[in-house]
Amino acid sequence: MTLQSQQHHVARASDTTTFLCFIRPTINNAAIRILRPDPRRKDVKVFSRSETTFWSQKGPSPNAIATLQQQVEERKFDEGGDNEWRRRSILISAVCMNLAASIFPIETAAISGDISVRASSQAPHEHLMKEVCDPNSYSALTYIPPRRENEEQNLKPLPLIFFLHGAGKNELDIWNLANIQGEHAGLIPSLIDNNLAPEELVKNFAVVCPYSLGKASFYEEPRSKILQFLNWVCSEEGRQAGCPVVDLKNIFLFGFSDGATLGVELLTTKRFRAGVVAAYGFTGTLPVLALDRLRGIPLWAFHSADDVIFNVRCSDNLVRSLRNVNDDSSIIRYSRFDSDQEGFTGSVRGHSTGITASKLPDLYMW
Repeated sequence: MTLQSQQHHVARASDTTTFLCFIRPTINNAAIRILRPDPRRKDVKVFSRSETTFWSQKGPSPNAIATLQQQVEERKFDEGGDNEWRRRSILISAVCMNLAASIFPIETAAISGDISVRASSQAPHEHLMKEVCDPNSYSALTYIPPRRENEEQNLKPLPLIFFLHGAGKNELDIWNLANIQGEHAGLIPSLIDNNLAPEELVKNFAVVCPYSLGKASFYEEPRSKILQFLNWVCSEEGRQAGCPVVDLKNIFLFGFSDGATLGVELLTTKRFRAGVVAAYGFTGTLPVLALDRLRGIPLWAFHSADDVIFNVRCSDNLVRSLRNVNDDSSIIRYSRFDSDQEGFTGSVRGHSTGITASKLPDLYMW
């Protein structure tokens, strides 16, 4: 039985734009209108009217914006906090520099016709994650913590985080998941692969992140196929392909957006010790049978009250229902934010709790 068959409708909306704007968008509309390049330029491909998406998808822009955001974070203005005017002047200066770079490119790929600008234009680096593929289900990125000096510890089964991304175009290869400038940027795969993840994660957990190549997300996929993939990961065949040795009693599910909505369904199989769901999107109330199967499973929900894609009431209802059926309601945690913690605005405002949760050290000590 799946929740998909219930009469309630799951509000669907693409997460594509969400993680293309991993940086904090503080440039105002006037500056964007002044500084935006000529859309008739053939080497500029504008995918969205959102100002944050525009700058994150326009060729070399993400590098300049990311660099400048780092400058803003590293510098402490006036000792008592950021000076907004100086922040904006730095931001606008960076955009001007980026515009100049687009006019006088040093290194650019030849782009013609309707070929999309690939987000994976970042400089090559040594990947910390590894690609694996089950020929009967999905490809995935995996992560195994560094080897320890004690050989016995290296053979010890590891706790596993099974990560399900949200919706997107998913037209690029699997390294789209790990691209810090891509459509899933800021989530666990990109944090690990770019050496940005909390130590509490990278030292203690193996991670497997399947990829819905060519599909918006896993939400429309058969649940049995996703569980088949998990079985493969934990099998000898999976280990031979590069998957970690998994502690079968310590498999944790982490889902964002569509991945969160699907994740709650998968938790009813009792294959997982606990679950983390960020920006959960089921609009109805879980049926009695589902709640019965979820009883006793710890869950930590994240949602922002200003989420314009999946209403926070979805997580409110989920948390209330789960607390009602558990004698120990403390096993259901809820981080409900008043506003977007990553500074997203416009058409993706509030829909960034997957990033907030992914980089939270306390999550991996829970």
